[in-house]
Amino acid sequence: MATRDEPALYRIGFSGQLDTTWADWFDHLSLRVTFDQGASITTLAGVIKDQSALHGLLARIRDLGLTLLYVERERSSHPRPEENEGTSEYSLLLASLQLKPVLENLMHLYLYEFTEYTGEDPDEQGWFMDEYLPRYWVEPERYPFLVTVDGKWAGFVLVRRLSENGQAPVAHSIAEFFILKKYRRNGLGRQVAWQVFDRFPGRWVVEEIRENLPAQAFWRRIISEYTQGNFRETARADWDGPVQEFER
Repeated sequence: MATRDEPALYRIGFSGQLDTTWADWFDHLSLRVTFDQGASITTLAGVIKDQSALHGLLARIRDLGLTLLYVERERSSHPRPEENEGTSEYSLLLASLQLKPVLENLMHLYLYEFTEYTGEDPDEQGWFMDEYLPRYWVEPERYPFLVTVDGKWAGFVLVRRLSENGQAPVAHSIAEFFILKKYRRNGLGRQVAWQVFDRFPGRWVVEEIRENLPAQAFWRRIISEYTQGNFRETARADWDGPVQEFER
């Protein structure tokens, strides 16, 4: 059972605007600025190792004369799978702009594997790049996460908030999900997926392309276990493959 003095994922919001050059001063947590009715709000997000480190960060915010708005600690409604307990420690962290090159490199590996289903070729430099990836550090409805195992890079997850007809967001979606091969089949993918689901309450939509049968099997199993079978699978005219939907 988790205790308050174990590493945990936090979101800390305060009034005012700080740019990404302050990330080092805040222990390399992801730093994002949003605006609410003309007022700027800065949000720090990432893994904080213990309560002492948390109080140190809060003291730095106070020393800058900033008004603290909220401190949210990740609360998982699902225990970690037993097969991974006591073996490796994994972390899911919101990738700061400084970590963008790491995610770009992992994206290259992911898209290379994906050529089995897409048949795409690399660019002129021999790389596979995602044209949408830079938007994850610009658009507030996109969330880039990195996964580590025992401090080493192990994968990534890209999450989007979806909207219909330009209205308020109505669901979250797994845009991309990648775990390095050496970490697969030991429960890590399930742990990461469940933690991402826990982080964003509400409606979820997960899509797989028709050719990617392993991904379809993975997400059907993961979502069925997470929801205890309370999900539905649909087909859409604008997507060539199955779609799972559920409420968190």
